[in-house]
Amino acid sequence: MIILNKNGLLGDALSTLPAIWQAINTHEHVYLASEFPEVAHLLPEHPHLHHIETLYNLFKVPDLTNEPIRILDAGRNMAEHCVSGFHMVQGHFKYLDFPIPTHGVPNVTLDIISTMDTPYDFIVSPYSRSDHENNKLWPLDRWQVIIDWLREQNYSVAVVGSGRDDEPPFKNLSGEIIGYSLHDVAWQLKNVRKAVLSIDNGISHLTRIVESSHILLYPECLPTTWVSNPKALTLKCNPLHLAPENVKELITRVL
Repeated sequence: MIILNKNGLLGDALSTLPAIWQAINTHEHVYLASEFPEVAHLLPEHPHLHHIETLYNLFKVPDLTNEPIRILDAGRNMAEHCVSGFHMVQGHFKYLDFPIPTHGVPNVTLDIISTMDTPYDFIVSPYSRSDHENNKLWPLDRWQVIIDWLREQNYSVAVVGSGRDDEPPFKNLSGEIIGYSLHDVAWQLKNVRKAVLSIDNGISHLTRIVESSHILLYPECLPTTWVSNPKALTLKCNPLHLAPENVKELITRVL
């Protein structure tokens, strides 16, 4: 089987990994061409998995002409499956001709390779590269209130960026997870001491996969089947109407 993963955003690419892993454990050979190779290389090594390093080289690989090609596409998946009650992670199983899992959202164990050794108490992820109409973002000054409140209690707090250069800085941080490899980011999320605080974004997908404690802020307009981490403690509302006190209450439950 040849899998063409055309998802270029972090959350979209991560949502495909459980279905890809199912293919690896089902087929004798899986050739994976990913638009986001760093995500593809979070998968453990497997004798059935062969990475095609660039999409440009997909049809230059010899002796693959008889292999079926499956194209994973997050937009098509959402339109056809999320509206039917399946989580976006489950929907990708259908495109790879596997039964759709009905007992929770399937997961996959990542092969996280990192030399980091200093986890934080809290990691804050306030940004989204896919936000177009401010339907996900919580105002940054309110995030700053939460950061200051946690620091007053002597908790270490780091902010993880989305990769954009125009993201404004926060004050009073213990550290910033910016410019790190995806393996290092995954290690930080997996080893967070208390919780990850985020909007619905790529980092929240990664938090689901590494199974860390997670507080998720997401808008009331977002269907539950699109939410990246169904196991998170959630505040579903219009982000502009969400007060810092509401978030503090949820954090207190974690503490």
